[in-house]
Amino acid sequence: MATFGQTTINPTSPYHASCAQLAGRYCEFFLGSVSDTGDWDWVATADHSNGYSFVYDVGAGMGGEAVIGGSFSGSVQFGIQTITSQAGDGYLAKTDPFGNFMWAHSHATTGTNNNTSSVDAVEVECNGDIVIAGSFDGNTDFGGTILNAALPSLYVAKYDGNNGQLIWVISGGSGTTGVLDLHSSMNGQIILAGINQNAVTFGQQLYANVGFADSFLLELDTNGAIVTLVGYGVPNEVVLITGITEDMNGNMYYVGGFGGTLQGQGWSLSASQGNRDAFLIMDSVSGNGWATSGGSSNNDSFSGVALLSTGEIIVSTTISSSFTAGSNTVSPTGNQDILLGGLGSTGTWDWLDTSGSAGYEMGLALSVNMSDMLLLLVDFPALLPKEHIL
Repeated sequence: MATFGQTTINPTSPYHASCAQLAGRYCEFFLGSVSDTGDWDWVATADHSNGYSFVYDVGAGMGGEAVIGGSFSGSVQFGIQTITSQAGDGYLAKTDPFGNFMWAHSHATTGTNNNTSSVDAVEVECNGDIVIAGSFDGNTDFGGTILNAALPSLYVAKYDGNNGQLIWVISGGSGTTGVLDLHSSMNGQIILAGINQNAVTFGQQLYANVGFADSFLLELDTNGAIVTLVGYGVPNEVVLITGITEDMNGNMYYVGGFGGTLQGQGWSLSASQGNRDAFLIMDSVSGNGWATSGGSSNNDSFSGVALLSTGEIIVSTTISSSFTAGSNTVSPTGNQDILLGGLGSTGTWDWLDTSGSAGYEMGLALSVNMSDMLLLLVDFPALLPKEHIL
């Protein structure tokens, strides 16, 4: 049982013990809306009496609607609609502004080797349409279009926000790949950030990895046509692009982590603080971009990035030792602290700050509203084992 303000919800899935043992977490979700003053507007969940589910991403519509995506097995009821899977499939569900589920759709994956699918990233476009990305293998029905993948592959799909009907779906990137983030730009372009340990192909475009694990950026137009496929890699190192955002001029900002020396158009970064440093890249529409980094003695990666109306850039991560960026250095007060950093519009570091408690905290997501209020999703367990720290 969990209580959020005046709302209490009770778990219904019979599989919690198995999920906790095998996956290290419970297998039932809650979805909530919080006001600007921190009060719970509403909390929703689904009936998991005959199944279980995981949520991997959440999107918000302009009118206050919420969209969730993830994976599930068995039968899960969203409002009056029930979806069913035998082996584990991706799902997509939408609420109205008051937390009532409007519809839910699932991917139907079939095959002979326990083939599965998942929805790993969700974006809601300005017109209300929904873009998702994830992985699948075997024969997967995305809602009228069936794709086949002999090896685990990635997909990007767009759905009608009103009824959840499929508009288009494309696939590629088979092999050892995964989804890291998804962004829908102001001009309708869609950017997928992924990780690959082998060459990836989408349509006629190929990116051949150069490191142990590279990150790639796939750009699609609003109709799903492939525009560009570029990659970031360092020989024998790991590069992760974990967050994407965009300013009002169309400039793109990427955050993540890297080892070695990472290079781009007009900039070069070297991981000098520890094993892997965190980076922020500004990819300008004019071609005059820049990049900066920071780090500690551990493996670091910025997990979130947000832009204020003043032009200030905010990044977030989690640290367990002293972290340096520019001329600023901060140390955690406890075992593990949340770190926020502020930069000017040209990439100059202005400040660093930490959450400052004696326990363990982890920053999971960063966003900003129209009033320049920063919103940080935080996990603060009483004790977080070292093996769970990335």
